[in-house]
Amino acid sequence: MQHVNTLKEEWARYCGSKHQGNREKIQALKKRIGALDIEIPLSIRRMECVDVEIKEEEREISQKQLDELLPMSFEMYALKEFSKDFKTSTKVHELTDRDRVFFRIYYYREYLGATIKVIQQKFGFSAPTYYKIYREGMERFFPEDRIEELSEVG
Repeated sequence: MQHVNTLKEEWARYCGSKHQGNREKIQALKKRIGALDIEIPLSIRRMECVDVEIKEEEREISQKQLDELLPMSFEMYALKEFSKDFKTSTKVHELTDRDRVFFRIYYYREYLGATIKVIQQKFGFSAPTYYKIYREGMERFFPEDRIEELSEVG
């Protein structure tokens, strides 16, 4: 859980530093996209095909710019950080389906902070199956992090 808290702090710093002062730009882009959403159907009704193409392209560009300016969600940030670690951890291993399941569990647990119970419900695992997959994956990919898994009771 400490890893998740650290990740959330990094995400907050990232979003705060990257997106400060962009409020005016964001509002202007939202306003322009809203106007284009009204103008495009009107141009279609008037059969102004060239005008429609230009406006649709402008809307697409405005949407991309808006997406870049909006703060990244924590889930996207966690996925971005996980993908870096995933590439590092798996570059010398040939992955099996079971390994891929382990990394899905690992992502939900270590990057999103999901509880064991939530992960078991999400994937439909019994407790023994969950623990076996997690233990085997930790031994294979993170032997230096040997930690004893606590059961839900302990």
